[in-house]
Amino acid sequence: MDDIEPFDPDAVAAHASPAFIEDLYRRFREDPDSVDPSWRAYFARLEGDVARVIAGPSWRRRNWPITEEDDLTAGLDPTKLIPEEKPTKAARALGADEVRAATLDSIRALMLIRAYRVRGHLIADLDPLKLQEKRYHPELDPKTYGFGPDDMDRPIFIDNVLGLETATMREILEILHRTYCQHIGVEFMHINEPDEKAWVQQRIA
Repeated sequence: MDDIEPFDPDAVAAHASPAFIEDLYRRFREDPDSVDPSWRAYFARLEGDVARVIAGPSWRRRNWPITEEDDLTAGLDPTKLIPEEKPTKAARALGADEVRAATLDSIRALMLIRAYRVRGHLIADLDPLKLQEKRYHPELDPKTYGFGPDDMDRPIFIDNVLGLETATMREILEILHRTYCQHIGVEFMHINEPDEKAWVQQRIA
């Protein structure tokens, strides 16, 4: 029993449907204890990271700028000082909705990234004479993950998976196509040894 590898939600997400993962996340939101502890930890970490990105740096001034004048001038005139607003219940509820929507974006984007790592070689440009018509692979289409034309330029938290903390779907697709779908198709996600898989990935990414 000691040789059994721990359950890895990221690995499962590479082969699971978006609907399955989103249903797990919905169950987690309704009752965290209703999902496997590994999924519970995964979703909790992702939500925490997304909330941190949305909130911005801890040192950011929440009521800045005070006026169009400089900080010193505002400080000399007490009538221009604006007290920091206290969050209302409505504001906190809106924040929770934003975190949930942003977390779903992150989950879907990470699933798309893993799909390209697993099957991106299927649309690599390996036919210089263009003799074969390229097949459509829905698992490599952002529409399958809920991203339409209006979602291409929205920042999404991707946890430095592609070397970026956040990226738009347009940027994500550009990196994925450049890395996995050029004139060399690399099939490596089937490798069972983590170190060997990481060695290949580090040299193509």
